[in-house]
Amino acid sequence: MDAAMQILRCRLYDPRASPVFASAEENRRKLYDLFRHTICQACNNSALLLGPRGCAPNVGARARFERNPGDFSGSNFDRREDLLFVISPLKLLFCCFRSQVRLNGLLHADDRSALKEIAKQLCVEHELEFSKAASFEENLRFLTVILEQFSLSHKALVLVLDEFDLFAQKPKQSLLYNLLDLLQSPSSQAAVIGISCRLDADQLLEKRVRSRFSQRKILFLPPPSEEITRFLEAVLVIPVDSSANLAQHANAFNAKISAWLQMETTKELVNKLAALDSSPRNIIDSVFRNLLDYLKNTKSTTPKHPPTICALADLSVLELFLLTSMKRLENKERDTYTFNSVFKEYQDGYKSSDSYSKKAAYKAFEHLLERELIGYSDGRAVSTLSHLRPVKMLISFEELEQGLEASPICPATLRQWYSQPGDLSMFSLITFSWNVSAEA
Repeated sequence: MDAAMQILRCRLYDPRASPVFASAEENRRKLYDLFRHTICQACNNSALLLGPRGCAPNVGARARFERNPGDFSGSNFDRREDLLFVISPLKLLFCCFRSQVRLNGLLHADDRSALKEIAKQLCVEHELEFSKAASFEENLRFLTVILEQFSLSHKALVLVLDEFDLFAQKPKQSLLYNLLDLLQSPSSQAAVIGISCRLDADQLLEKRVRSRFSQRKILFLPPPSEEITRFLEAVLVIPVDSSANLAQHANAFNAKISAWLQMETTKELVNKLAALDSSPRNIIDSVFRNLLDYLKNTKSTTPKHPPTICALADLSVLELFLLTSMKRLENKERDTYTFNSVFKEYQDGYKSSDSYSKKAAYKAFEHLLERELIGYSDGRAVSTLSHLRPVKMLISFEELEQGLEASPICPATLRQWYSQPGDLSMFSLITFSWNVSAEA
């Protein structure tokens, strides 16, 4: 089961391991060829990624290459390298012999601030001194020198312009003109990638800017509902292990996933996602709660506890320790007690190297007050000296015992400590249990 959980976590949180939409493979290949030409063959490129917001998935692809004169002619590869890039209509990440700069049309309102941001990101990445007072011309010269140095070291610069249409709507389009003009120089090695949700973003360019643009456009379309369903099945279905016991659990889990995908409510949810936002992260976040509710309802053997027991089962280990300490104090005929006395009982009863600090215990004490599992016994208004005010438990011993049994994180030593009289410490309990087992 641990292996199955590891596979699911890897698919859900690691974009390199998660499956991809088949409709995005062609676009992935086009971007791969573009970056390969820029890095390996020192060819300057520009392109536009167009499509509705969230229409294309994050595509993770890892290609492993060995040194090959036919594939890497003119490049400087001396060992096997990993190429990893993640693309979407709004996000782009490419890692291998490159320096990446990201700009956003919503954040960089004018050309001067945008070029200053380019210089700043390059200075931070390469540990250079950045001048805030530099003018537009000085930052442009700095970028030109950086591109020349990159070309000498066989390193490419990737400039990603999010909300490309906003850059194109600015007067004179000086930033776009200068960036695309730098690509015309044989001493530079760079790629300019524009990302926009407007399909006519290239029509907003001025004539002098359009003449320097490569006219390469990559269109992303939202995947159909059937492809989203296949994506969910590829993510959630776990492989069947050779072990008979594990195979039985895997087959049962996969059968529930298949039944859930065939439900009308699931199909309606997938259709909504296909119409609104079909990015992988939004798909996983949207269907996860629905799937958990379905799996929870299919567990007929799971007992339903009262609200108080459920609240106790959701508490942390430290909060359960504090409630048990209060129970032990009441066994000593103390109807009320302060936080200090509760924490002292916890320290005296649980003498261990991994005990919690007083500051952490006070936070847990306040959380118990917020959950109304304990309350002040003096009836006064809220005071700043809450750790000195007497409190009492608002639950019974039976409810606390059932909460300890229902808690999935309650340690066995805490359950044993709960059942012992108040004058025995945890250290004495463990020692006594060890001696009894040794004599037996």
